[in-house]
Amino acid sequence: MNRRNSTMFAAAALTLALNAHAESVKIAVIQALSGPPAIVDFSESYLQGIEAALKDYKATKPKPKHSVELLVYNDEANPQRAVSLAQRLVSNDRASLMIGTTNAASVVALTPMMQQAKVPVLVGPATATDITTRFIDQRPSYIFRCSMVEKYMTDAVLDWAVKRYKKIGLIHTTSGYGMFALAEIEKGMAQRNVQLVAVESGAPTVTDLTPQVLKLKNAGADLLLVYHDSQELIFRALQKVEYHPAIAGP
Repeated sequence: MNRRNSTMFAAAALTLALNAHAESVKIAVIQALSGPPAIVDFSESYLQGIEAALKDYKATKPKPKHSVELLVYNDEANPQRAVSLAQRLVSNDRASLMIGTTNAASVVALTPMMQQAKVPVLVGPATATDITTRFIDQRPSYIFRCSMVEKYMTDAVLDWAVKRYKKIGLIHTTSGYGMFALAEIEKGMAQRNVQLVAVESGAPTVTDLTPQVLKLKNAGADLLLVYHDSQELIFRALQKVEYHPAIAGP
């Protein structure tokens, strides 16, 4: 998420929170500010956008009628910690709104509590389908998203891929993002009566994906679906083993 988009998203979040009647509004932000570098990069830019939107709000004339307190928590890309922090912001902080988090597994873990507590959650980059679909029949649902939905992205990619390539491989991260994507891709391939020629994975903390990429090359994949946190590691490995497939992903 670039700075402009994250700022626009944050402005929407502030608008929602400021519909509250209280003069002082607490907005909680849960982000992965430590952990795998790729996730941290997303989270830091996300937080910068939120802070920029709040700064713009405070600078408006005439003086805004609401004062806003921003509460920032680090879930360390850990779903259990994210749930613990969500409990804190509901029980202790009494936040009017939660924004976050970039880690899909953390979002999926904490949203049931937030829905039950009737505290709105605005989710940005996390794409897992279940983030909103689990609550779509509840009236009202308090879970909102500004990201694409994994199922829709996967369907579009696979519709395009199976018409053009006979051997499709997948490399994914073992974080929540990658595991949710893996489930959607496997289901989508089965619906199209096509099998992946190889599936490889790597943790978001790995520093070399050469062994996984070499296996995909040896499997003959002419299209590589990439769902890993670090694109840089994949392209380094592709160059190292002289492997030049077509590449697709989110």
